[in-house]
Amino acid sequence: MNLQLNAVTDLMTREEMGIHWESWGVPPVINESRDELYLMYTNEFLQVIDLNTSTLKKEIDLGSEARQGGWFPRILLVDEWENRLYVVDGIMSTRMLQVQVPEKVAKNVFIVDLSSEQVVKQIPVNSPMAMALDPSGQTLYLGNGQDRTIEILDLEDSQVRDTVQLELVPFALLTDPQEPYLYAFVKEPIPTSWLTDQGRLLRIDLRTNTVDGEITVFPLDPHMVVDRGTRTLWLVSSIGGASAHYKVDLEDFQLLFARESASLRLSGLEMSPDNGDVLALEESTGLLYRLNPVDGWAKSRIELGADPGGISVSEVHNQVFIPRGGHGGFFVLDETGDLVNTIEAGWSKGLVVDEFADRLFVGERIDDKDIDLHGEGLWINQVVIYELSTLRRVNQTVIGGLDLTAMKPDHERGVLWVMVNSTDRSDLHKLDLLSGELLGRSHFDVGLDMIELAPDTSKAYATFHIFSGETARSGKVAVLDLVSQTVAGTIDLLPHFQVDQSDGRRGLLTLLGIDSRRDRLYVSTPGDDEHVVVIDTEQDEVIEVLDLPGFNDRRGYSFDFEGNTVVHPGGRIVNLETLEEQSFVVPYSSGVGRNRITNTIYTVSSYTGELVITLGPAGTEVSPPSIPENVMAEAGDEEVVLSWQAVDDSTLVGYHVYRRDRVDSDFTRITRLPLKDTSYTDLDLTNGRTYSYRISSVGTFALENIGRTEPVAAMPVGGDNFDMLVLRKSVSVTREDSVSLPMSIEPLEGFDEEVMLSAEVPAGLEVVFSPEKIVPPRIVEVKVRAAANAPLGRFELTLQGESSDKSNTAEIVVEVTAKVLEQSVLTLDLDQEEVPLDIPLSISGRLFPGTSTQVQLDFRAEHADTLITLTVNTDKEGGYRAPFQAPFTDKWSVTASWTGNADFEGAQSRTVEFAVTSGKTRITATSDLADNADLGWIATVKGRIYPNPGTVAVTLNVRKPDGTEERIEGLLASEEGFYGHDLRMDQQGLWEVWTSWKGNDRLLGAASSVMTIPVAADVGRVLLVACGQDSPRDTFWPTANYLGNLAYTTFQKRRLLKEKVLYLNDRQAQDVDRDGFQEDVDGGATMDGIGGAWDWVKERVNAENPLYVYLVGKGTPMGLEVSPGEVLTAAQLGADLAEIETSTGASVTLIV
Repeated sequence: MNLQLNAVTDLMTREEMGIHWESWGVPPVINESRDELYLMYTNEFLQVIDLNTSTLKKEIDLGSEARQGGWFPRILLVDEWENRLYVVDGIMSTRMLQVQVPEKVAKNVFIVDLSSEQVVKQIPVNSPMAMALDPSGQTLYLGNGQDRTIEILDLEDSQVRDTVQLELVPFALLTDPQEPYLYAFVKEPIPTSWLTDQGRLLRIDLRTNTVDGEITVFPLDPHMVVDRGTRTLWLVSSIGGASAHYKVDLEDFQLLFARESASLRLSGLEMSPDNGDVLALEESTGLLYRLNPVDGWAKSRIELGADPGGISVSEVHNQVFIPRGGHGGFFVLDETGDLVNTIEAGWSKGLVVDEFADRLFVGERIDDKDIDLHGEGLWINQVVIYELSTLRRVNQTVIGGLDLTAMKPDHERGVLWVMVNSTDRSDLHKLDLLSGELLGRSHFDVGLDMIELAPDTSKAYATFHIFSGETARSGKVAVLDLVSQTVAGTIDLLPHFQVDQSDGRRGLLTLLGIDSRRDRLYVSTPGDDEHVVVIDTEQDEVIEVLDLPGFNDRRGYSFDFEGNTVVHPGGRIVNLETLEEQSFVVPYSSGVGRNRITNTIYTVSSYTGELVITLGPAGTEVSPPSIPENVMAEAGDEEVVLSWQAVDDSTLVGYHVYRRDRVDSDFTRITRLPLKDTSYTDLDLTNGRTYSYRISSVGTFALENIGRTEPVAAMPVGGDNFDMLVLRKSVSVTREDSVSLPMSIEPLEGFDEEVMLSAEVPAGLEVVFSPEKIVPPRIVEVKVRAAANAPLGRFELTLQGESSDKSNTAEIVVEVTAKVLEQSVLTLDLDQEEVPLDIPLSISGRLFPGTSTQVQLDFRAEHADTLITLTVNTDKEGGYRAPFQAPFTDKWSVTASWTGNADFEGAQSRTVEFAVTSGKTRITATSDLADNADLGWIATVKGRIYPNPGTVAVTLNVRKPDGTEERIEGLLASEEGFYGHDLRMDQQGLWEVWTSWKGNDRLLGAASSVMTIPVAADVGRVLLVACGQDSPRDTFWPTANYLGNLAYTTFQKRRLLKEKVLYLNDRQAQDVDRDGFQEDVDGGATMDGIGGAWDWVKERVNAENPLYVYLVGKGTPMGLEVSPGEVLTAAQLGADLAEIETSTGASVTLIV
């Protein structure tokens, strides 16, 4: 993967690399200095991968004791400085920690010398869970899972030097690369609750071997990394299906922020070498996120692999649809598996193909990029409606709630039922099947997941969302009344399954499918892998328990109730009557689809993203029903009535009518959905014109017979009359609202009389015509009003027009729904979690939908029991911002609320806590030095004032080894409270440094603790020159650049850090030491540059500070070619070095 391109550039299988490896819990490690990657399987061989070729380079035999009898994760750790690899042969498993008196779990640490490829030490250890290496390479830290300790192992004598006792089990360790601290992630191995128990991040002071800091975090799957440049630690961990990433200030071990996400599960963490971004891997989707190192929100993401979220098949169009899961949108493939189209959209939450309505319904989480990348932690779903035949986007309907769990088309009512679950509550939404318009929403005070529509269209079945502690509804199927849209009853299935009482999945159910022809519902449970329960949907009782193994998870199954079979994604075809099976060979798959017309089976794997196409068993192809006979057409006034003989076929779904109105035109289908009756009236025709008709039959799976009946023709005729044309045949109106539609009154054959309009309506509805009396032709407004007590449901209204001797009618369908307000969402954020008294707190947030309105902020003081209310205005995008200055110190909380309007429900934000303090402050002081400093070193003393007072003066106090004191006043802190100052350490001995500030009219002053810095003799200076020009013409320059960079990092490892090395190279924009900053090269490699370097050397070396000169480049008979046309001769170099030794007294070491 190329991090500059943000794209995957190559993909290699384990077979192509020549390795044996299972990735679960065994991450490989990289040795950058050797361009090698190391990994192990269960045998004793360490596999070494060449990073330049991505192939197996060699295997190192660690001996038979490194061989595992079973599979256990290992820990691998590289020490590039010492060229060593540390291997723990197996982590203690969590289940062993459940034993009350466990035996000792003996493991080994193998120390491998990578140069000799030999195990140089094998150290026995007890119950290892985690491992970290001290930056000095002399100490190893091992987390002991059994004793709940951290053992400090001296690598010189292989003895445990000390232990740190902990309350919890250490699962991850990380050493601070700059300060004497160890960071440990600890938790209880077997939690009381997977949803409420927390882990802890500890800081251990290695000078005293005690815990001196603790932060509460999510308890599972920890990953840590330190950003050296900003002195911060990043941690990701998870809980349940959610995760969080944390940023910790290492100067005072304070949590800067935590970013929680219920939609992402981050695992794996690293700092990007190119720009300092934080790289986080999302394990469920295979996405690599780039997080902004400042605020933690994601900047971009890289797709590492597919994330298929199921599979659906259009049998009529012979296409395959695969939702792209967290990548967003869906793939469209043809019958051979070739990619036809990629529809970009939000996070896919399900996809339903409806052949009869010619619709494709896709559930999405609204623009998940905006939610998780920009920090609006909202869960908003939408249903997007596409025209199946063209993939034209018809509409999208926003639906609130936590998780969109089911979408079911209801052709009887012409609606799409959408279930949205929010753990302990749920909402059933009713959408128009063709337009996607929201017709209504019913609320349930219980969590519901899957739904299936019953053959009796008045009811449906649903599974309960069994959350922690739920027992009353465990193992029960809910029976929903779709008329009243309530839970009408339950069916208890637990007595029919064989589930262990201790099984945590006990009570969870999966609705596999419903057979409308035989009135059967098939249900399974994750806790019973052997049985499927069959419910009679007429009696709502269990009638059979099938011995049907393997149907106990929520993988997609493909039911064919016409053939009474089901296809399992594992390669099984089961006859539901006899339970006889056929098999076909496929890799592990998570979803299956079937085209019964072409007899083709499609399986897809959510792990590999692999689509496999298999031909189904012979003889299972589906044929369409035959066409009808005895078609007749009878003409009327502006209408033709068609009738035909019914087709006797069990697969018949209905009929389609095709019409032609000119001799030279084609027949066009005029029915949207298949007709169930054997007659059809074609209205609004032109009298005197001949119309021809043909009929086709439609079978199961929308399989239409390509044959048509022979044409029949008729010519509508009429006399002096009028016609009523309603341009919209159906409307939806909510209680206490109205809807208008146009109606055209057209004269026929010279009609010119007055027409009186009226309507027959049920109580609670009113139809008003404007105007009520007209003479055709005229367009009339028809307004339908629904009172507050109007009955709910669908009503057919008859609109009537009467003249002196003529009467005509028109029909409209009115759906009356309860008043449904759209859901709104309100966010709230604070600029600080702790604020001093008299400093305003800034509150901000946003209202969805964006509108100019007023939001109420309620501030509550916990101890004083005080409520303060503010009202703020939002801008046109819904954003708001307001200051709040607390009148007294206390623990406060704030909540934002909005009352709603005529279109949207009210909303309330999360409640955020903050503290108002008395004005006390603290100031920190640290330096960029290691444990000690070299004489002449320039140290950067830095720190921060808490809480932030803004730009103020800081005083730096210095006590030197000779006893003299220096006071440096007037150092200005930044607007964020940070300060810094460079200090030259020009005396050997102990330096004492501390800082302070005086305070201001709002905050009290403070002084930092005293830093003691030992200063020893300097180790010298380095002049490093990589000669040549960064150009394709200079073929030797890449070698010089490589050797120069290698020398630079080698000197760094010998305490000759960046400030002691002057590096000249033609490519100056390089991050050689990979600390995130391109400031390692000081200038270009030229003769002028070398001349200026001698001046730099003379100011810094003396008799006690030696000089190392390292020159690498292309040699010529004249000398060393520094740059094109410039040659450094041996005589000139000798003279320059002699002059340095004479003038400074320093010894010079020359390497060319």
